[in-house]
Amino acid sequence: MKKMNVLIACEESQRVCVEFRKLGHNAYSCDILPSSGGHPEWHFKQDVLEVIKNKGGILETGNEYYIEGEWDLMIAHPPCTYLAISGASWFYHPEDKNLPFDKRRPHPKFPNRAYDREEAVKFFMEIINSNIEHIAVENPIGIMSTRYRKPDQIIHPYYFGEEFSKKTCLWLKNLPLLKPTKIVGKGEIITYASGKRMAKWFSDALTKSKTPEERRSLRSKTFLGIAKAMAKQWSKIKEWFFMLKCEKCGGIIEDNKIFYDIHDKFYCDCCVEDNKGIFVVKDTSISVDTTHKFFIKNQARKFKSFDECIRNLENDIFNIEDSLIWATEQLERKTKKATKTEVKFWENKVEEKKKFLENFEKNISTEGTLF
Repeated sequence: MKKMNVLIACEESQRVCVEFRKLGHNAYSCDILPSSGGHPEWHFKQDVLEVIKNKGGILETGNEYYIEGEWDLMIAHPPCTYLAISGASWFYHPEDKNLPFDKRRPHPKFPNRAYDREEAVKFFMEIINSNIEHIAVENPIGIMSTRYRKPDQIIHPYYFGEEFSKKTCLWLKNLPLLKPTKIVGKGEIITYASGKRMAKWFSDALTKSKTPEERRSLRSKTFLGIAKAMAKQWSKIKEWFFMLKCEKCGGIIEDNKIFYDIHDKFYCDCCVEDNKGIFVVKDTSISVDTTHKFFIKNQARKFKSFDECIRNLENDIFNIEDSLIWATEQLERKTKKATKTEVKFWENKVEEKKKFLENFEKNISTEGTLF
């Protein structure tokens, strides 16, 4: 495993940074706040966008450091104060709650909240659109599910061996979903007289912290189980990158299990309904009736193994090449049964199908390398 350049953005706790360091990676945290993880020599105390652009900067120790090459992976925790749904009540005047949104006044205590939210959205988008090949952005349930897109995954600490509940959204770029490592109890939940329920650890962070800054810090720290899972699983990007993945859910398609090739895209069995030969990709408009008399066989197929798929793709190439040979012969004989355009069409089809087979075989092998 090659040592990666890893940037943990907006992290003062260094929880994730330290776990990547334990695995031998060149990992650095970055935040405008000083680090609390005990390793200022691994912490850029400055604007993360500058660290991304310059591939380094000024460490908390005062030294300058710049990586060799590129940032391979960034895991970002942009501030959620103005993005989380939990803060929605602070945007508008409490007396205007029954009015349409465009008629509501700003909250008297936070008159600039709407502007701050737009700045937070802008920062989130700058992070996710950074020129780094592999990115994970973490945030709680909030506005980015509509302003950007729905998250790829929602996790809890109790998926990773710690009995705490905290809905955490992950937006992923060229990364696999985090796999739960040890599902345990959800942890203690407090129910208030109003009926509102809250995780006890979260309630304690609200009531026992001495300052707003301390409260934000306690509530935003990454749980250790999640940090360990990120470091361990995302250190194996090479293995994931060259696996066959479902076009819809992004999950790994395994050999000797049912999967589908629909319009030259692969789908796992969980994402396709087979209604007696009518293949429907769930929650989409994609539907192919393989029983129709005009159905073209290679438009949609169901496979039980990689070998079966390869045999069918090789047969596709043979048939297309046969059509190319026929069209070429007709053109040479000047029979007017084929044109130069038709010959070019079949030539392109052969190249497309060969490339498709080549990519398929690469994705089901373990010989490719990314890092």
